Amino acid sequence: MVDKAYLGMPIEEFKRVYKEGKFIEEPVHEYGVDGESMGLKVVENGEPVLFVWTFEGDDKVSGITVLSPKVTVDSTIYVGATASDFFKRNPSAEFEVHMIDERFELGYVKGKNYTVEFLTTDSTRVGNYEYGDSQPKFLRLKRPDAKIDRITIENK
Repeated sequence: MVDKAYLGMPIEEFKRVYKEGKFIEEPVHEYGVDGESMGLKVVENGEPVLFVWTFEGDDKVSGITVLSPKVTVDSTIYVGATASDFFKRNPSAEFEVHMIDERFELGYVKGKNYTVEFLTTDSTRVGNYEYGDSQPKFLRLKRPDAKIDRITIENK
């Protein structure tokens, strides 16, 4: 459960529990999801809260992206917390540059179904990486004060 939403929740139920919200269709690829479909961003009191998407042909929530600092994940992780905060709470965390869209840098913990996301560029990366033949290997935090921009929850 994330705020009032959960993975596998029917979209109609999602719309009912966020009945005070405004729903805006946005492309899933803007949230680092591979595909050309649209998802729903819910905005309450003028503030974005969540973005959800389904797999094509399904009416159940397949993924949730937290956009509001008022929503916590894993009891202590929230949008606006720092990379250092995340690392301190999760010493085994790993970071990587998103394989599909390099605008996103991700922090994750094996065994947990969420990733923290930082919107970065080559010059503003949160981590130092060793670049080789494959995916860059995370070495250490370069910008420990970088703030989490989003948190995505999905079944892995």
